[in-house]
Formats: sequence, C-alpha cells, structure tokens
Amino acid sequence: MQKDIFIHIGTHKTGTTSIQETLMKNANALRKESVKFINLYNFEGAEELKFLENADEELSQRLRLFFKSRIEEDIQKYIVCCEYLSGNPKSLYSNVSQIAEVLYNSLDDFEAKKIVS
Repeated sequence: MQKDIFIHIGTHKTGTTSIQETLMKNANALRKESVKFINLYNFEGAEELKFLENADEELSQRLRLFFKSRIEEDIQKYIVCCEYLSGNPKSLYSNVSQIAEVLYNSLDDFEAKKIVS
C-alpha cells in the first residue's frame, strides 16, 4: 500500500506551532481518514537538523529509522510539521539545502513526498 508524506517546512513565527497543535488535537479524526501526524520533535536528533552544516548520512539513517518506527500498516498519509526543517534563523536559513538532503535521504519508505511551506 502506498505511503505518502506531506512535509510542512514553516519558518519561525509563521504559525507552525499552531499547525502542530491542531494536528495533535485532531489525531483521532485524522486517523479515521488514514492520516497520521509524525511529531519530529520526538526525534532525538531533531535539534541537530536545525543547526546542520553538512549533509550527514548518519543523521539521515537515524531519521529514516525514526520515520520507519512511526509507520503503521493501515495509515497511508503522514504529515510532518517542524520549524527545524527550515534551518537556523541565526544564519538566515543558509543551511536549508543540507537539511533538505538529509530529509530526502531519510524518506525511502514513502512513495510520494510533498513539501508545503
């Protein structure tokens, strides 16, 4: 069965926290529609993403295992929403390409990957 993932990359102060809270509050309703929110803040290396300076295969592998541990047989669509994916605001998000590479390399289990910003 095809698994799709929608990734919201919200920069700081753009409502990302509100979106996350809404997704968490509505987890049961989402599940009825075969949708699951994956809270990236539960990934032990989440903050590493924000400050990443070089694409890191080891971090990609850890993130891949994190996603794999969240996949459920009866769920087809997944949502990730995390400010860390936009990069480090103190460097004007200059590391976003490195984060995108690590993220892309970690999404092997998903057929469709869609980014929403």
